[in-house]
Amino acid sequence: MSGFIHLIGALLLVLAGGAAGVAQAVKYRRKRRLLEDYLRLLVVFEGGICSKRLSLPLLWEQLLLQKESFFLLPLVQQQGDIKQTMRRCLCESETVRRYLQQADRRSVRQWIEELGSGTVEQEQNRLQFLRQLLVQSKEQALANERQNTKVSLSLGVCAGLAVAVLTL
Repeated sequence: MSGFIHLIGALLLVLAGGAAGVAQAVKYRRKRRLLEDYLRLLVVFEGGICSKRLSLPLLWEQLLLQKESFFLLPLVQQQGDIKQTMRRCLCESETVRRYLQQADRRSVRQWIEELGSGTVEQEQNRLQFLRQLLVQSKEQALANERQNTKVSLSLGVCAGLAVAVLTL
């Protein structure tokens, strides 16, 4: 009976290591999905600013109506200044700080600050520039996800196996 309990304990340690590896892999996936959310957001902004010429508050309301299509972006009702609300949601939220690199957050913040200060053509140029930066970050995140997901899972299982062997 004691050997069976040891075997179950060892199996649980291996599973716990695997679960730790899966948890790490989820972080890579969330980063990529957050960047995809930003790219979808830019499409909405481009349509609203360049085609429909909506004001920022109206555009933000339009985004809130599509809120469910954004997996990780924490979009909330406008409170006070629209740009302050946008900064809070798109640059300063816990999710964004956790998964988005500082350089990308800085680029998004700069885009928000300059939003509405130029012609339609200038707005399009800024949107395209930000999109290019975020596409590069998304491609890097996807490459990291592909490479590190298998590694994280394997390392987690190996660590669990090592602990199991040491405890037996």
